[in-house]
Amino acid sequence: MTKYSYYYEKTELEPGDDAATVNWGSGWQMPSIAQCSELINSNNTTRSWTTLNGVNGVMIISKSNGKRLFLPATGGRHGTSLDFAGDDGCYWSRSVNLERSDRGKLLSVSSMNTIVTGSNPRCNGHSVRPVRVK
Repeated sequence: MTKYSYYYEKTELEPGDDAATVNWGSGWQMPSIAQCSELINSNNTTRSWTTLNGVNGVMIISKSNGKRLFLPATGGRHGTSLDFAGDDGCYWSRSVNLERSDRGKLLSVSSMNTIVTGSNPRCNGHSVRPVRVK
């Protein structure tokens, strides 16, 4: 039994394993990968690489209500090293990668103006962008 076997049967993290819920309380959680996919769907939003208050990142604008979401290019931690800050950023979702239980699903932004979903090893340090629970 591996360290991550607990997660293998589940599609989403339990509240006690969700960094947003643990740090912000029960009214918050990390987004699901479905919510991330909806956010980056070009039928729903527009996006552009920009600098806001001196910070590089992606501005996402809803086509339905004009609301904006800025995702900074936070880089990522691999061991003690911070890589790609200002050029790329990854944001964890609460969705579990069922094919590889040692990996979590995420949203990735890049200065190449790409924004995609994917997965990375759970040992990598990525950002968390909490969403309010309805």
